[in-house]
Amino acid sequence: MASGNTINSSSCVKIFEIQYEDGDKCIVAGAGAYAHVLAFLDWCVEGMISEDFPKDLADSDFILVNKEGCFCFDDYPRGIPVDLPHTAGSGGRVALGAMMAGATPQEAVKIAAKVDPFTDSNVVTKVMEVEKKPKRRSTKYTVNKKKGA
Repeated sequence: MASGNTINSSSCVKIFEIQYEDGDKCIVAGAGAYAHVLAFLDWCVEGMISEDFPKDLADSDFILVNKEGCFCFDDYPRGIPVDLPHTAGSGGRVALGAMMAGATPQEAVKIAAKVDPFTDSNVVTKVMEVEKKPKRRSTKYTVNKKKGA
């Protein structure tokens, strides 16, 4: 889940901070199978080359936050810019509703965990400064970071 410049994850650790050699940073979080989250993380670490996108990521969602904003991924190598707050996973809609009603992201996860058996109330939080807020677009675009760039 992402809200403002904060991204949260719970249960086994499914949230990671990546520092690229060129100094860029991003935070990656996933919802769904842990193996899928690790495959997506590896893809991000290796430079996000479309052709190298992992296969068979069905039923998993991913959030990437970098200085450009917040992007949602599913089983395709294209990031969709999303407004904040944004959530992912089976309890995401409950958590989003809780935040819209005034809950903090941490409180929202705990609320979602009360009604969703797949949401863990243990929360890990990471913060990333975002330079600009992405605008919603009607089409997807590819987020590529060339290896060694």
